[in-house]
Amino acid sequence: MDSTTSSFLSISPSSGPLEINCVGRDAPSCERCLDFRSNTGRYILSCLLLTSGLIPAIIVVSDNARSVSQAVPMVEENDDLQARLRCGSVVHATIRELQLERGLSAYYFTSGKLTQVRDAMLEQRVKVEYSVSQWSSALGSGGILCWQDTDGAIKTMKENTTYFRHHVDTSSIDAYGVINSYTSMLTTILKPNKLLMMEASLGPIWQIVVSMTDVASAVEHAGLQRALGTIFFAKQDFDRFALQEFVVNSLLSNTLMAEAEEFSEIIRNFRARDDVQSTLQKVAEFSELIEKNTTETNATSYLEMASWWLGNMTAYIELLNTLQDELAADLELQTSNWSIRLRRTTLIGAVLLCTEFLFYPLFAMLSIKLMRSIKDHSKELSSRLKNLIKEQRRNTALINEMYPPSVAARLIKGQEVAPETFESASVCFVQLADFDDLTKRIPGGFMVYFINHLFELIDTEACKHDVFKVETIGDQYVAVSGLPRRNGDSHVSELANLALGLLDSTRRIDVDHLTNRKISLQIGISTGMVVAGIVGLKMPRYCLFGDTVNMASRMQSSGQ
Repeated sequence: MDSTTSSFLSISPSSGPLEINCVGRDAPSCERCLDFRSNTGRYILSCLLLTSGLIPAIIVVSDNARSVSQAVPMVEENDDLQARLRCGSVVHATIRELQLERGLSAYYFTSGKLTQVRDAMLEQRVKVEYSVSQWSSALGSGGILCWQDTDGAIKTMKENTTYFRHHVDTSSIDAYGVINSYTSMLTTILKPNKLLMMEASLGPIWQIVVSMTDVASAVEHAGLQRALGTIFFAKQDFDRFALQEFVVNSLLSNTLMAEAEEFSEIIRNFRARDDVQSTLQKVAEFSELIEKNTTETNATSYLEMASWWLGNMTAYIELLNTLQDELAADLELQTSNWSIRLRRTTLIGAVLLCTEFLFYPLFAMLSIKLMRSIKDHSKELSSRLKNLIKEQRRNTALINEMYPPSVAARLIKGQEVAPETFESASVCFVQLADFDDLTKRIPGGFMVYFINHLFELIDTEACKHDVFKVETIGDQYVAVSGLPRRNGDSHVSELANLALGLLDSTRRIDVDHLTNRKISLQIGISTGMVVAGIVGLKMPRYCLFGDTVNMASRMQSSGQ
């Protein structure tokens, strides 16, 4: 519907008949802008509807995009951490084998090169070579992330190991030289590996990473403590610098384990185990002898004490290595679970993003279709409302014709119209004289037209006076003055003037089909008390009652 010809239609609820208000160009500009039937209104409402869906969609998409953008780097970091953990696992395996080789090599020197110790040392060398080969294979197969130039570090370590072993076999260095050489080589591996792990300490797993690095350092100091103690018991004495080195490594090992215990429940449970406490007690007893720099004991030989010390320290270090494996397994489990959660979050976010990108065009399409349907429905409703307005006006006009204005107004509002008594009113009956004779002479169709023309003439004359037309019955016309609007005593003159006017008007009317036949009227008027009210349900009529009405009817029927 074009905006230039449309008007805003609204229905006002009431207890009475339907009331319809038209709001057109005089309506506020906001209502005109939001009118469905105008092009501008439809455009604005469409934009509002699409925007109302677009803003939440943008918020949800932005939130999901942010979640995905945060989860993707975390997934990459978690994968990086798992690769570092795999590197740390193979590096720790090599370190523990080298630490044991260091202790056996020192023991080999201080034991007088016993064959039994030499065989154990050579067997340990084989384990070291195997561990290094496993490390190299892991690097070649991928899936692990070590520090930069790890291949160079492995090559250098192999060369140094071969060089140190040559000096051990040729006895070109002493036991302390062996310890220093192996320790220097282990430091070049431990330091970058520790940094590698610390760089990966992210999220809720940093405490486990710190615990693992502390335990790894404690194992190294315990290994030095093992090698120095073996030399002490084998040589039966310590110089001041070696004793100082032993005490420092012992303190560092215990301090690091105490620090790691603060960060991990696994370490606290480990140190509370009976086998660990028993091993620590044995190590403490031997350490006390070393720190006192005395060899007083019931052992049969110093080499036997060295073997006991080496065995107890090796058992303790193996327990620490087992602890490292448990920490690594726990860390692997947590990183795996964390990775699964992150990947699930990323997947859900990506699915939601795709769903939102697909949903909003569908929402827009359905919204446009809905707007078109509303537009069509609005047009249809507007057309129906216009027809309803016409019918309402027609009904109102008909009611106003059938009833007095005051009575019609109350009927339209749905109010009850109570019967009313009028002390003074005039009633007039008008009838066509010789009506039966006329019906015989004039055909039926022409008779209807004739009566209708006559009543129109009477209606026109009645409009000139304060008279209300009550009803028409056949050829009889009933009018009243003085009710329902009281007009004092003028009702008598109003009806009398009406009667005189009718007599004058009808003299100029010719009857079709009858030559020289004029209309004659019989008129009866009576004045007095009249009762008026609405009578009937299906076809309610405004009726008059009383002797005055009867008198007027008899005067008309008996008049000339």
